[in-house]
Amino acid sequence: MGKYKVFLDANIWFSAAMSEQGGSFLICRLAQTGLIKGFANNHVLEEAERNLLLKAPQKLEAYFRLLKNTKPETVNLAPDLKFVRRLDYLLPAKDIPVVFGALATKADFLIVWNEFMREKVIELQGYSPDEIIVTGVPQFDFYARTEGLLSREEFCRRHGLDPKKKIVLYGSAGAELFDESQYVSLIKKFMEEEKLAEANILVRPHLGYKGDVDRFLVFEGRDGIVVDKTDKQNHTLRDHFDTSTNHVHNLYNSLYYADVCVNVASTLSLDAIACGTEVINFNFDIDPDINPRASVKRLFISDYVRELMATGGTHFARSKVEFLNILKDVLERRKQKNTQDAINRFIYKTDGKSAERITKALIKILSAKS
Repeated sequence: MGKYKVFLDANIWFSAAMSEQGGSFLICRLAQTGLIKGFANNHVLEEAERNLLLKAPQKLEAYFRLLKNTKPETVNLAPDLKFVRRLDYLLPAKDIPVVFGALATKADFLIVWNEFMREKVIELQGYSPDEIIVTGVPQFDFYARTEGLLSREEFCRRHGLDPKKKIVLYGSAGAELFDESQYVSLIKKFMEEEKLAEANILVRPHLGYKGDVDRFLVFEGRDGIVVDKTDKQNHTLRDHFDTSTNHVHNLYNSLYYADVCVNVASTLSLDAIACGTEVINFNFDIDPDINPRASVKRLFISDYVRELMATGGTHFARSKVEFLNILKDVLERRKQKNTQDAINRFIYKTDGKSAERITKALIKILSAKS
């Protein structure tokens, strides 16, 4: 049986050095016994060493012993500058070398969410169609089930919302990409000026970015605006996510009971579509004189955002006037978008069986390897 190639990022090395009890150490053991072939690049190995030096210097000896025993093959891919510029708008700079390291490893097969990813993998990473398996989004399986779904009254009680009013869910894009509090304030201003019917505004900070909730604390105590602070983060993890079943259920309830989900153009749009909730994306700046490097418009150069907009599955506001009119259309006139093209392109299926398809794909791959 041929060895499977596995790219091990800094978080795997860090966690394996910290403890021999977890899954990260097990992955390294699989590489040590020859069941898999471990890969890394210099950036990843240096990051792991640097993090241990800062957070747990007593574990450096264990880390160096781990490297000696695991013997990862180091790979480094010469950056494609055009590709780097595209990634620069989508990823923190420190993560870009990790992406290139994973690309250089080139897996035997890739399991991807959707048709959009399949096409981009073929275009940018040199995979052939028969090396790619489309399964759907396993997280979205939760949205096809009823367990964890509260009553609307109970959901509103937990978050301090008025159950008699509609709910506007504002989803943060995170990473301090722009001042998002301005858009929450704009929605509230429309209501205060009686241009828009009063509604609850529930702000969901991005769990993947450290301190994102702090950007919205300006609304603490503001009537009609609630900042969701129920989810927790774990900053020892690269992406800060400390996801639990309760976290997923809270997100599901937030999306399910929202009358509209407002966000710049994040993947939260897909979650909302999977839950049958209307989505408003926006591409305008509150400050017309803003530096282009801080403008929301710079986010719309990505293939994902452009193609999501092209499906017509979300409402799209290009100005304050359009934003107000669309909010009125959705909240007061119940205007709905046809989301089937967006589902076909970016979600694949909403049948709750994505994890099952992944399992079947893995069994098929393993059977072919044996």
